[in-house]
Amino acid sequence: MRKISFCLPPSLMNPPAEQDPDSSPSCTELETVMMDCLAKALNLPEFFLHNGTGPGGGVIQGTTSEAALVTMLSARSKEIRKQLSIDPQQSYHDINKRFVAYSSNISHSSVFYIYTLRPNRAEATKIISNFSVSNNLFSGKMALIDLKLLEADEGGSSRGKTLLDALEKDKKDGKIPLYICATIGTTACCTYDNLLEIGPTCEREGIWLHIDAAYAGSALICPELRYIVQGIQYATSFSVNPHKWLMVNFDCAALWFKDSLDAINAMNVDPLYLRHKEKNGAIDYMKTNEINRKLFDAINADRRFFVTPSSITGKFFIRIVTGAPNCSTAKLETPTALSKY
Repeated sequence: MRKISFCLPPSLMNPPAEQDPDSSPSCTELETVMMDCLAKALNLPEFFLHNGTGPGGGVIQGTTSEAALVTMLSARSKEIRKQLSIDPQQSYHDINKRFVAYSSNISHSSVFYIYTLRPNRAEATKIISNFSVSNNLFSGKMALIDLKLLEADEGGSSRGKTLLDALEKDKKDGKIPLYICATIGTTACCTYDNLLEIGPTCEREGIWLHIDAAYAGSALICPELRYIVQGIQYATSFSVNPHKWLMVNFDCAALWFKDSLDAINAMNVDPLYLRHKEKNGAIDYMKTNEINRKLFDAINADRRFFVTPSSITGKFFIRIVTGAPNCSTAKLETPTALSKY
């Protein structure tokens, strides 16, 4: 196998929950470019690119377990909004308790814990005792979603017919099929779920298809091995661990979305110090804060100093963080001098 190294800066190994272009512009841009570069190297569909054909894009997570949790929460948030648009009288709890997710019975065990609403002790013991399902099953407990484990065939692959049978039963029981985690390279035996069979069903039924390629996904760097992801065009999200085969420091999980707005809408936090003029909508400052707002705009417009705002109990103020290695008393005099004008 060819040796190709993707060297990512340490700051991207554990990015903040919201790597924002206002609070961390350089790292944000570098991460965006690097994720597109890696996606192209793996020959992922163009819709996963930031500058591709749609609203897709990639982000760096710590582990694939995090990626599974983020995608499941994104799917849940999207479907809850859809269900509320159909019947606004429903409660979040009533909707959530009807959700069901699916994965192979030889998936990584974090799936069980990330998705499962009511883990069965005997089933959990059986899963944990099987090395092939160790971490992806972790997502179920945290997301409070019922998880159905699909029996893999004798070759270790989840098949479309098995999924269809499970979907029909669950829909008859009033469940809402939400999400399936397909695996490319199971931990125990490196088998692959059949995306060409599973994918069309997910597309037709409106089910989120997440592809966990943590183990074998790095092999896509080699054109002759890309057959393992036939059917990737049906994916809603895709994750791979460059720290496994691409000589990147642990921990680094690359996660791509077909529509990054799904994740943004689910995970969005918008404190004042992360807002900036490029974001949609204006900040509604109170009239008494107008002087500070104008001062904030003037300091940043001067371009000799960069500050961010915040607000507590309705009072707008300017944040100056003094924790940077190159910060000095002399440098702090610059914004003080600017504030006098």
